[in-house]
Amino acid sequence: VWTLVADCGAGGHRCVGERGAGEKIAKLLIAGGGTGGHLMPALALARVAVDAGHEVVLVGATRGIEARVLPRHPFRFHLLPIEPLYRRQWWRNLLFPLMWLRAMRSAERVLWDERPQLVIGTGGYAAAPIVLRAHHSRIPVVLQEQNAFPGLTTRWLASRARQIHLGFPEARQGLSVGPLTQWFVFGNPIPPPGRVDAHAARAELGLTVRERTVFVFGGSQGARALNETVAGAI
Repeated sequence: VWTLVADCGAGGHRCVGERGAGEKIAKLLIAGGGTGGHLMPALALARVAVDAGHEVVLVGATRGIEARVLPRHPFRFHLLPIEPLYRRQWWRNLLFPLMWLRAMRSAERVLWDERPQLVIGTGGYAAAPIVLRAHHSRIPVVLQEQNAFPGLTTRWLASRARQIHLGFPEARQGLSVGPLTQWFVFGNPIPPPGRVDAHAARAELGLTVRERTVFVFGGSQGARALNETVAGAI
Protein backbone atom coordinates (compact mmCIF):
# COMPACT_ATOMS: atom_id res chain seq x y z
CA VAL A 1 0.00 0.00 0.00
CA TRP A 2 1.38 3.38 -0.96
CA THR A 3 2.21 6.00 1.64
CA LEU A 4 0.90 9.23 0.16
CA VAL A 5 1.63 12.42 2.06
CA ALA A 6 -1.58 14.29 2.82
CA ASP A 7 -0.21 17.02 5.07
CA CYS A 8 3.46 17.91 4.92
CA GLY A 9 3.42 20.15 7.95
CA ALA A 10 6.16 19.99 10.57
CA GLY A 11 7.89 16.70 9.87
CA GLY A 12 5.28 15.66 7.31
CA HIS A 13 4.19 12.86 9.63
CA ARG A 14 0.51 12.61 8.74
CA CYS A 15 0.05 10.23 5.83
CA VAL A 16 -2.86 8.67 4.01
CA GLY A 17 -3.05 5.01 4.93
CA GLU A 18 -1.37 5.58 8.29
CA ARG A 19 -4.20 7.19 10.25
CA GLY A 20 -3.64 7.16 13.98
CA ALA A 21 -6.23 6.92 16.72
CA GLY A 22 -8.38 10.03 16.92
CA GLU A 23 -7.22 11.48 13.59
CA LYS A 24 -9.77 12.72 11.08
CA ILE A 25 -10.55 10.81 7.90
CA ALA A 26 -8.63 12.22 4.94
CA LYS A 27 -10.49 13.16 1.78
CA LEU A 28 -8.76 12.10 -1.44
CA LEU A 29 -9.68 13.36 -4.87
CA ILE A 30 -8.53 10.99 -7.61
CA ALA A 31 -8.57 12.38 -11.17
CA GLY A 32 -7.95 10.39 -14.31
CA GLY A 33 -9.67 8.89 -17.28
CA GLY A 34 -10.46 9.26 -20.92
CA THR A 35 -9.47 5.61 -21.43
CA GLY A 36 -9.59 2.51 -19.27
CA GLY A 37 -5.81 2.58 -18.87
CA HIS A 38 -6.12 5.71 -16.74
CA LEU A 39 -9.48 4.98 -15.13
CA MET A 40 -8.83 1.47 -13.80
CA PRO A 41 -5.79 2.47 -11.69
CA ALA A 42 -7.89 5.30 -10.25
CA LEU A 43 -10.60 2.82 -9.25
CA ALA A 44 -8.03 0.45 -7.73
CA LEU A 45 -6.56 3.27 -5.63
CA ALA A 46 -10.04 4.37 -4.61
CA ARG A 47 -10.88 0.90 -3.28
CA VAL A 48 -7.66 0.75 -1.24
CA ALA A 49 -8.22 4.22 0.22
CA VAL A 50 -11.82 3.46 1.18
CA ASP A 51 -10.76 0.18 2.80
CA ALA A 52 -8.24 2.21 4.84
CA GLY A 53 -11.11 4.37 6.10
CA HIS A 54 -10.70 7.46 3.94
CA GLU A 55 -13.19 9.41 1.85
CA VAL A 56 -12.70 9.28 -1.92
CA VAL A 57 -14.12 11.38 -4.75
CA LEU A 58 -13.32 10.61 -8.39
CA VAL A 59 -13.03 13.10 -11.22
CA GLY A 60 -13.17 12.32 -14.93
CA ALA A 61 -14.34 13.78 -18.23
CA THR A 62 -17.80 13.88 -19.76
CA ARG A 63 -16.39 12.42 -22.98
CA GLY A 64 -14.32 9.64 -21.39
CA ILE A 65 -15.13 6.03 -20.66
CA GLU A 66 -15.65 7.02 -17.02
CA ALA A 67 -18.97 8.66 -17.91
CA ARG A 68 -20.33 5.13 -18.48
CA VAL A 69 -18.27 3.23 -15.90
CA LEU A 70 -18.37 5.39 -12.76
CA PRO A 71 -22.17 5.29 -12.27
CA ARG A 72 -21.78 1.52 -11.71
CA HIS A 73 -19.39 2.06 -8.78
CA PRO A 74 -20.14 3.26 -5.24
CA PHE A 75 -17.89 6.35 -5.35
CA ARG A 76 -19.05 9.92 -5.70
CA PHE A 77 -17.70 11.54 -8.86
CA HIS A 78 -17.55 14.69 -10.97
CA LEU A 79 -17.20 14.92 -14.76
CA LEU A 80 -15.42 17.88 -16.33
CA PRO A 81 -16.25 19.34 -19.79
CA ILE A 82 -12.87 18.51 -21.32
CA GLU A 83 -11.77 16.72 -24.50
CA PRO A 84 -8.33 15.49 -25.59
CA LEU A 85 -5.95 17.25 -27.93
CA TYR A 86 -6.44 15.78 -31.39
CA ARG A 87 -3.00 15.16 -32.90
CA ARG A 88 -4.10 14.14 -36.40
CA GLN A 89 -7.34 16.08 -36.82
CA TRP A 90 -5.75 19.35 -35.69
CA TRP A 91 -8.72 21.47 -36.77
CA ARG A 92 -10.77 19.94 -33.95
CA ASN A 93 -8.49 21.79 -31.50
CA LEU A 94 -9.59 25.26 -32.62
CA LEU A 95 -12.04 25.55 -29.72
CA PHE A 96 -9.66 23.98 -27.20
CA PRO A 97 -8.73 27.29 -25.45
CA LEU A 98 -12.40 28.00 -24.69
CA MET A 99 -13.00 24.42 -23.58
CA TRP A 100 -9.89 24.55 -21.37
CA LEU A 101 -11.17 27.67 -19.60
CA ARG A 102 -14.51 25.97 -18.92
CA ALA A 103 -12.76 22.87 -17.60
CA MET A 104 -10.51 24.92 -15.30
CA ARG A 105 -13.51 26.75 -13.88
CA SER A 106 -15.27 23.44 -13.29
CA ALA A 107 -12.14 22.06 -11.62
CA GLU A 108 -12.00 25.10 -9.33
CA ARG A 109 -15.63 24.54 -8.29
CA VAL A 110 -14.96 20.87 -7.59
CA LEU A 111 -11.98 21.67 -5.38
CA TRP A 112 -13.92 24.40 -3.58
CA ASP A 113 -16.86 22.08 -2.91
CA GLU A 114 -14.86 18.99 -1.94
CA ARG A 115 -11.88 20.56 -0.08
CA PRO A 116 -9.59 17.48 -0.47
CA GLN A 117 -6.40 17.04 1.53
CA LEU A 118 -4.71 15.28 -1.41
CA VAL A 119 -5.21 15.12 -5.18
CA ILE A 120 -4.00 12.06 -7.09
CA GLY A 121 -3.73 12.16 -10.89
CA THR A 122 -3.66 8.88 -12.81
CA GLY A 123 -3.14 10.49 -16.20
CA GLY A 124 -5.19 11.22 -19.26
CA TYR A 125 -6.67 14.53 -20.32
CA ALA A 126 -9.32 14.20 -17.61
CA ALA A 127 -6.68 14.62 -14.90
CA ALA A 128 -4.98 17.77 -16.18
CA PRO A 129 -7.41 20.54 -15.07
CA ILE A 130 -7.88 19.18 -11.53
CA VAL A 131 -4.20 18.49 -10.91
CA LEU A 132 -3.11 21.89 -12.23
CA ARG A 133 -5.77 23.76 -10.25
CA ALA A 134 -4.91 21.78 -7.12
CA HIS A 135 -1.26 22.76 -7.49
CA HIS A 136 -2.21 26.43 -7.82
CA SER A 137 -4.38 26.05 -4.71
CA ARG A 138 -1.41 24.60 -2.78
CA ILE A 139 -3.08 21.21 -2.37
CA PRO A 140 -0.50 18.36 -2.39
CA VAL A 141 -0.45 16.54 -5.74
CA VAL A 142 0.60 12.95 -6.41
CA LEU A 143 0.86 11.42 -9.91
CA GLN A 144 0.67 7.78 -10.95
CA GLU A 145 2.07 6.86 -14.39
CA GLN A 146 1.23 3.46 -15.85
CA ASN A 147 3.39 3.47 -18.98
CA ALA A 148 7.09 2.95 -19.66
CA PHE A 149 6.96 6.15 -21.72
CA PRO A 150 5.02 8.76 -19.73
CA GLY A 151 1.90 10.26 -21.18
CA LEU A 152 1.53 13.93 -22.09
CA THR A 153 -0.36 14.87 -18.92
CA THR A 154 2.21 13.29 -16.60
CA ARG A 155 5.14 14.86 -18.49
CA TRP A 156 3.51 18.27 -18.28
CA LEU A 157 2.61 18.09 -14.58
CA ALA A 158 5.61 16.16 -13.21
CA SER A 159 7.45 19.24 -11.96
CA ARG A 160 4.41 20.25 -9.89
CA ALA A 161 3.93 16.93 -8.09
CA ARG A 162 4.90 16.16 -4.52
CA GLN A 163 5.31 12.49 -5.45
CA ILE A 164 5.31 10.45 -8.67
CA HIS A 165 4.61 6.71 -8.60
CA LEU A 166 5.76 4.79 -11.68
CA GLY A 167 4.66 1.50 -13.10
CA PHE A 168 8.02 1.04 -14.86
CA PRO A 169 11.46 2.42 -13.90
CA GLU A 170 12.13 3.45 -17.52
CA ALA A 171 9.48 6.16 -17.21
CA ARG A 172 11.76 8.23 -14.98
CA GLN A 173 13.94 9.10 -17.99
CA GLY A 174 11.01 10.82 -19.69
CA LEU A 175 10.12 13.12 -16.78
CA SER A 176 11.43 16.50 -15.68
CA VAL A 177 10.58 16.48 -11.99
CA GLY A 178 10.72 19.31 -9.49
CA PRO A 179 13.62 19.73 -7.04
CA LEU A 180 11.54 18.37 -4.14
CA THR A 181 9.60 15.72 -6.08
CA GLN A 182 9.91 12.18 -4.75
CA TRP A 183 9.54 9.31 -7.19
CA PHE A 184 8.92 5.61 -6.60
CA VAL A 185 8.56 2.46 -8.69
CA PHE A 186 5.83 0.31 -7.17
CA GLY A 187 4.20 -1.10 -10.30
CA ASN A 188 0.66 -0.35 -11.38
CA PRO A 189 -2.27 -0.51 -8.96
CA ILE A 190 -4.79 -3.25 -9.70
CA PRO A 191 -7.91 -4.40 -7.84
CA PRO A 192 -7.27 -7.28 -5.43
CA PRO A 193 -7.93 -10.51 -7.35
CA GLY A 194 -10.90 -12.56 -6.24
CA ARG A 195 -11.12 -16.32 -6.05
CA VAL A 196 -11.34 -18.10 -9.39
CA ASP A 197 -12.92 -21.52 -9.87
CA ALA A 198 -10.66 -23.13 -12.49
CA HIS A 199 -13.22 -25.79 -13.42
CA ALA A 200 -15.99 -23.24 -13.91
CA ALA A 201 -13.68 -20.99 -15.94
CA ARG A 202 -12.70 -23.83 -18.29
CA ALA A 203 -16.33 -24.83 -18.72
CA GLU A 204 -17.37 -21.27 -19.56
CA LEU A 205 -14.59 -20.92 -22.15
CA GLY A 206 -15.04 -24.41 -23.59
CA LEU A 207 -11.59 -25.63 -22.50
CA THR A 208 -10.47 -28.96 -21.10
CA VAL A 209 -7.54 -29.91 -18.89
CA ARG A 210 -6.13 -32.00 -21.79
CA GLU A 211 -5.66 -28.92 -23.98
CA ARG A 212 -2.68 -26.61 -23.72
CA THR A 213 -3.99 -23.10 -23.12
CA VAL A 214 -2.14 -19.89 -23.98
CA PHE A 215 -3.46 -16.76 -22.30
CA VAL A 216 -2.77 -13.58 -24.28
CA PHE A 217 -3.70 -10.22 -22.84
CA GLY A 218 -3.01 -6.58 -23.58
CA GLY A 219 -4.35 -3.19 -22.68
CA SER A 220 -6.11 -0.25 -24.27
CA GLN A 221 -5.80 0.30 -28.02
CA GLY A 222 -2.96 -2.22 -28.46
CA ALA A 223 -4.93 -5.21 -27.18
CA ARG A 224 -6.59 -6.14 -30.46
CA ALA A 225 -3.39 -5.91 -32.52
CA LEU A 226 -1.54 -8.00 -29.94
CA ASN A 227 -4.21 -10.69 -29.95
CA GLU A 228 -4.32 -10.84 -33.75
CA THR A 229 -0.52 -10.99 -34.06
CA VAL A 230 -0.19 -13.85 -31.55
CA ALA A 231 -3.13 -15.74 -33.06
CA GLY A 232 -1.55 -15.51 -36.50
CA ALA A 233 1.79 -16.76 -35.21
CA ILE A 234 0.44 -19.84 -33.40
